Amino acid sequence: SLRPSSDPRVGVAFQPPQNIHLDLGSSYFKVWGSNRGAASGQWFYDTYHARGQPFSRFIAVEVETLNDTTAYQQIPDDLVGVYTLMNVGLTMEEGDKLNTVDMIKRVVKPEDFFVFKLDIDSAPIEEPIVKSLLEDNPDEGGASALIDELMFEHHVNYSPMNEAWHNPQGVGGLHRSYNVFRDLRRKGIRAHSWP
Repeated sequence: SLRPSSDPRVGVAFQPPQNIHLDLGSSYFKVWGSNRGAASGQWFYDTYHARGQPFSRFIAVEVETLNDTTAYQQIPDDLVGVYTLMNVGLTMEEGDKLNTVDMIKRVVKPEDFFVFKLDIDSAPIEEPIVKSLLEDNPDEGGASALIDELMFEHHVNYSPMNEAWHNPQGVGGLHRSYNVFRDLRRKGIRAHSWP
């Protein structure tokens, strides 16, 4: 359904819902160096296009410095003007304009279809984001109410992955991860382990 928004120049305008993807830990769209597995944008693009849900907004956030020309050469033509590369790290600091949860609440409206990928490869950054989603009140404007699908690589202490995950000691093991995903789903977020 169309959502009304007030515009002082024209009065009430009606906007259609958007399909929005926020990719925290995006890297490049298709390939990073020779590693196609490190670039998730193409997977999200292909998967949601195949479902008939192309993104009207695609926000890629990567703290590692990316070359703008390379980044934009890798995106499909229909994402030009839709794709936004934020080559900075987001935070969870209250009042910071780069606060992850506050940005979600600014960009996403309840009627939008919102897909959130969280894979920063750093448990100390990811954990506060997930904690905030688990603790907020969706009935009082919490960001958890806005998320339709969450793809989350939960970096826990799991010996086969510790080297790749930079030894995330102190964040719990697989049992804790199962509980986090269970709690996210109980909250109404379709949470999936990524990748």
